[in-house]
Amino acid sequence: MRKLLVLLAVSMLVSGCSSDPPSVRVRNERTGKANVQLQPRSGSTININEVLPGTTTSYQDIPENSYRVQASLSGETGPPDLNFTAENDKAYTIVVIAGGSPMMRIDVADK
Repeated sequence: MRKLLVLLAVSMLVSGCSSDPPSVRVRNERTGKANVQLQPRSGSTININEVLPGTTTSYQDIPENSYRVQASLSGETGPPDLNFTAENDKAYTIVVIAGGSPMMRIDVADK
């Protein structure tokens, strides 16, 4: 019985320490399509392309890393960019902001 209790306690401790990888999605508030690139400090670039105006993509998991984000916007010049660090147990929404000059922001939520 004692071994069972110890095993149960260890199991609960281990499951409480697990973490989810960061995830990201794109919300396009502009009037044209958006193509977004996430360029990590190391590793492969992640592309989220053809994001239609007024839509939000599904979340996709990404590795923990520092990223430079660039957007190519249909019919616009001066692509916006920003930097962020993706951490486990966080969900990130890259928002391509409507209005004047092309700009982006990152909204962060706990998973």
